[in-house]
Amino acid sequence: MHACLPSQLPKELRDAFWGAIGAYNDWHPKQPEPEVSLHQQPTAISSICDSVSKHDGPMPDSLWHHLEMVTRVSEQLPEDRSYRSGARFLGRLIKVRKDLFDRLSRVQ
Repeated sequence: MHACLPSQLPKELRDAFWGAIGAYNDWHPKQPEPEVSLHQQPTAISSICDSVSKHDGPMPDSLWHHLEMVTRVSEQLPEDRSYRSGARFLGRLIKVRKDLFDRLSRVQ
């Protein structure tokens, strides 16, 4: 059995990833990790990234630029524009932000 899924990301997962990028952008301290809809269920944005990271197909330019705009202040985007790299990149940023917000909530 082949470990990688086909490179074509299902539309519903692609839409959820687009939403996860926006939700990450709008996420502020004292808020729980944002959720977006996937299969009509609220799903944590880190879970969306985990699912998308199993796909190695190229990300459309519009989605890549959306990710780039939202994360431009943090660190350099991966060189390859695959779903896998973009999702792992956003997943790392989510973890960093979650840790930061947890620390902030303990200080106040």
